[in-house]
Amino acid sequence: HKIKVVGKSMVPFLLPGECISITNDVDKLNVGDVVVFVKSDSLIVHRVKIIKDGLIVTKGDNCLFDDSQIAVDDIVGIVVKRHINFFVRILYFFKYLKKRKYKISKNILTTIFKPVRSTCK
Repeated sequence: HKIKVVGKSMVPFLLPGECISITNDVDKLNVGDVVVFVKSDSLIVHRVKIIKDGLIVTKGDNCLFDDSQIAVDDIVGIVVKRHINFFVRILYFFKYLKKRKYKISKNILTTIFKPVRSTCK
């Protein structure tokens, strides 16, 4: 399955307008994986922080606070591939550079090479 990212909660790892591919194989879920789940009739894409007793806690890379716990069964899929849009990355790089958010600007470019799954070597 392929999903288009619309929000900014995963900036700089995922930018609005980029697409992700997901797998339904949640048996191999690890801390650090980026997952898709449903909350208030919307698809949410956030990173797994804690897995314990069939529950997980997630957080967007660009969010201040953790999400509330959800059941592992509520996960729609695990992100296995990012379809990076280099044009969008360059636009966001300059947008954050103009706002003097230098760390985010740098990370927009450097996260291009970051693996999607925490299990990637």
